Amino acid sequence: MILAPNTLLGFSEGVKYKAFYDFLTKNSFDVKVIESSPINKPADLKGKRIGTIDLTRGDLPLLRAELQRAGLNPQRDVQVVALGFNMSLHAQALKDGRVDALNISWNNTVGVESAGVRLKCVTCDEEFQLASETTVAPDGIFEQDRRYIIGFGRAMAKATLFAETNPDAAIAIMKKVAPQEQTDPAFTKTFFAAALGVMKPRQPGKYGLHDIGGWERLQDFMTAPVEGQPTGLGTKVDVNDLVTNELVEEFNKFDVEAVRKQAMAYRP
Repeated sequence: MILAPNTLLGFSEGVKYKAFYDFLTKNSFDVKVIESSPINKPADLKGKRIGTIDLTRGDLPLLRAELQRAGLNPQRDVQVVALGFNMSLHAQALKDGRVDALNISWNNTVGVESAGVRLKCVTCDEEFQLASETTVAPDGIFEQDRRYIIGFGRAMAKATLFAETNPDAAIAIMKKVAPQEQTDPAFTKTFFAAALGVMKPRQPGKYGLHDIGGWERLQDFMTAPVEGQPTGLGTKVDVNDLVTNELVEEFNKFDVEAVRKQAMAYRP
């Protein structure tokens, strides 16, 4: 799995691969505010403070591009504040008014909300929905080893359907594989529900389907000139040379009802 911005950057530098299975169908990062906040859209962030983990992370160029797209100057109109890795501190910073918003990943959102702060998203409209995480294979493997690629994609699709059908069964399996990561049952259940939400296919029965428009929007964001700050992508690439949906039908060619029955019949 690889973040879509990194996928574009590598491809623009001449690395040849295909993005063949879309893993996350929602943004990895969004700007979110406390549920009662009067901030409802990116333009409302003018004069506000936005919390983030630190000031060197790769999501910040996209944040700056989002702000500029909303008509704001990222250098002058907002203040970005480093809050560290503890999501309880992020939650407290919102409660105390030390920040007005968070630039936060979907998984860290669970951590903040588990600390008692309900969040709403201000960058979740379609125009801000970008390619997020994908799966890639070098061109040679993609062309010469289709059986492996199709098998991988089909396994991902079946596993996702299994988890959607019976989340408790999927969590029980994960607990067997990595018990050290499943020490808080309530948190695990909330986290897993959030994961299924960002992995939900864009069209029913089309696991792995890329949104080409999301890739194009991501490129626009990454090539938008932001005053005094590089966004990372110097020149655009041909998204259709990088991203493919040609194997999606093969990924989803399996007995759906059999997988659902297996999920419902699973016993820890």
